[in-house]
Amino acid sequence: MYYIADQKHFKIQEIEDVYIVFNRLSGKTHFLNFYSHEVLIALSKTSLKIEELHQITLERLGLSGEECAPEMAERAVSELEACGLVQISK
Repeated sequence: MYYIADQKHFKIQEIEDVYIVFNRLSGKTHFLNFYSHEVLIALSKTSLKIEELHQITLERLGLSGEECAPEMAERAVSELEACGLVQISK
């Protein structure tokens, strides 16, 4: 399955180590950590599978697979999808 995010549907403001995301479609505000923020940014550029997304996110954050398990990507996408920030790509 591929996932994607439409950047025109949200606005991001960074405050210290937290990313505040306003979803323009729902009118709700969400607080993201650095990993979920990178996942959202990556999916706003192109549709990706979870495995690809995890690898790209690790590279962007300068982390190794030992520091960050692949389940992190699955969880981040699941939570972002529940918030309406990420959708399954058609």
